[in-house]
Amino acid sequence: MFWRVVRGMIPYKTKRGAAALARLKVVEGIPAQYRHIKRAVVPAAMRVLRINPIRDVTVLGDLCSGLGWKYKNIVEEVEKKRKERDLLWFKRKQQVLRLKKVAEKIVNRKIRKTTLSDPIRLGHLKHVL
Repeated sequence: MFWRVVRGMIPYKTKRGAAALARLKVVEGIPAQYRHIKRAVVPAAMRVLRINPIRDVTVLGDLCSGLGWKYKNIVEEVEKKRKERDLLWFKRKQQVLRLKKVAEKIVNRKIRKTTLSDPIRLGHLKHVL
């Protein structure tokens, strides 16, 4: 439905409009290739700031399901599962980062002990660095 709305806004019968429409990709949810990329908030596009509170707002999913689209519940389930998977992924990522920091501290301590205890190595390292 969104694709049809955009098609109505551009001159799709011209070469330029057809090329623009061919570049448009519309998906439900977040594609797998973009799932783990950090998401950014664009303050200028926030609904709270852009839309007048007096105006009525329509969510595309609600509009489509009201017109007969059968997949709203399925999309909500898939989105819920995706959020759970992403939360697990994020927790694992944070755990790996914590472990890396601990490992770096341990390695740095060992390097300091070996270089300080052996002056020949210390001089060699200063020369190399």
